[in-house]
Amino acid sequence: MAGSILILLLSFRFPFPSGGYGEVRYVADELGYRPSSPLIPTPHPLPAHAIEQIRIAEDQRRRGITFHSRGVIVVVVEE
Repeated sequence: MAGSILILLLSFRFPFPSGGYGEVRYVADELGYRPSSPLIPTPHPLPAHAIEQIRIAEDQRRRGITFHSRGVIVVVVEE
């Protein structure tokens, strides 16, 4: 089926030993498999200082600044 896009929207439920049910919903398409449920563990958000350090590192890489394992700074200057 040329030009077709297949998207699957599915879910499954399972009983908890203590009663009640859990449910996981998911989408499967050309972008992959993406489950969704409050039962799926997620990483803690990064603290603000870590996000700032990542931004600084990305800016340094963009400017050509790199660090070696011994702490030496190398700046590449284009002429």
